[in-house]
Amino acid sequence: MHGYGSPQLVDLELNIKGAQALPRMDFVGHCDPYVVVKIMSPDGHQKLFQYKTSVIYNTANPVFDEEVNLRNVPLGALLFFEVYDKDHLTADDIVGTCELRLEAASAGGIGVQLPIRPARNVPARAGSLDLGLRHRPSVAAPGPVLHCGPVRYRVSVSSLAGAVTGHTDESGWLAYAAYKLSLAGLPLFFPEGAAVHWNVQYDKAQQAGIFTNPVMIKAIRTQHSVLYADGGDKKSRGVLRGGGDLVALLRGGVRGGQRRYYTYAICADGSLCFSETGAAFFADFMSKHAMHAGCAENVVYAGEFCLVPPGLPLPQLPDGLAPADTAGGTAASAADAALAEAAAAGVPALAHIANSAVAAPSGTYAPPAAKLPALAALLGFNLRGLRVEVLESRDPRLAELHRRIPSRVRA
Repeated sequence: MHGYGSPQLVDLELNIKGAQALPRMDFVGHCDPYVVVKIMSPDGHQKLFQYKTSVIYNTANPVFDEEVNLRNVPLGALLFFEVYDKDHLTADDIVGTCELRLEAASAGGIGVQLPIRPARNVPARAGSLDLGLRHRPSVAAPGPVLHCGPVRYRVSVSSLAGAVTGHTDESGWLAYAAYKLSLAGLPLFFPEGAAVHWNVQYDKAQQAGIFTNPVMIKAIRTQHSVLYADGGDKKSRGVLRGGGDLVALLRGGVRGGQRRYYTYAICADGSLCFSETGAAFFADFMSKHAMHAGCAENVVYAGEFCLVPPGLPLPQLPDGLAPADTAGGTAASAADAALAEAAAAGVPALAHIANSAVAAPSGTYAPPAAKLPALAALLGFNLRGLRVEVLESRDPRLAELHRRIPSRVRA
């Protein structure tokens, strides 16, 4: 028994297809909708999982086409949907709600169009929400609801940075890209959540008041909001179904003929936010890690990573890890196998993640080396086919890696 009043757990594939005939919510334009999905226990008292779609701008008929794969969902769970209109200057307005009970009849896969109950101050008709869902008996050990992906990403590029620095070629623009990946399965590997506090012993953070001065806090959060703004461009976002897709997104981790490092922070909501470590534009920020984390006092983890090609392995790599160029033989699904085959053409053999205390110059967060195995497991879970190697600050291989691939190359 799993405590939800039903002995059966299922693996759920949910497709949030889109919505139709949403009401006008803005004086200028129509509606900027997004959907929040809440998986509730069968009695409706406990929230088991929550998911938020991307925003689709200025439309009454948005097409989201977002899929959510979950394990260990209790049969009979309540799927509760909230449709919102995104606002930039005020709180987002709720358009309406709808709900669906997860029943055995949906096991073979069904399409559903749910009428949206209008919220207050919304016209009597609020349109409908289109969904697809399929489930099968869970093969995993009983446990909490687990999000299994896929990993969504969004790339935001600062037009101001390109204009100021004179970069007009595509490669140059990549230096000013801020990447956001929505990782799955965070509670499985970091059940404590965002438990890494900012480094109170870091002098620069103390002196600048990054986390204590209200003016600084507001400035850094504004930086984060501007750099990670979602302009609604579908070309700047998509889905990563394996490590090969990440490598393709970052173009092998190479720009301008040089291999690059990336500064990252993993936030409480599972967002992996990062940018090039050495890009001149980002180097001028008070703290890149604080900026990526939205000036959060606590993060899940933070540091640097780089992509290393198969021909440049680290010395004394541990045995038993399947490199991406041979992962096709052990991929768990046909989709993973296809990605692994695509990865064989140019996927690096491993991703290197280093403790931010040494690898990141800011020192804003100092995550414990003891959590590096959990970090590797989290990344491996989300980026299948990519070999993940983690190094702590005193590992001699870190200095060797820096010698082979100079970090913090200026743009």
